[in-house]
Amino acid sequence: MIQIKDVTKLYPAKESGNGNGAGKDNGAIHALDHISLHVTQGEWLSIMGPSGSVKSSLMNLIGYLDRPSSGEI
Repeated sequence: MIQIKDVTKLYPAKESGNGNGAGKDNGAIHALDHISLHVTQGEWLSIMGPSGSVKSSLMNLIGYLDRPSSGEI
């Protein structure tokens, strides 16, 4: 079983020098923002999306290769 409760993942923002600031909030980039998910035993799940849609970040959290900024896995 996979259970994700109210998970947020923040990454430190790096200055790009273009002054855009898109996706930045108080020096952090919100990759996942209060995500909840429940997958029961025997259930199949597909995670799809375009490049940059945080699929790898989510999988790294599920596989315990990374830790969430807040929430439970």
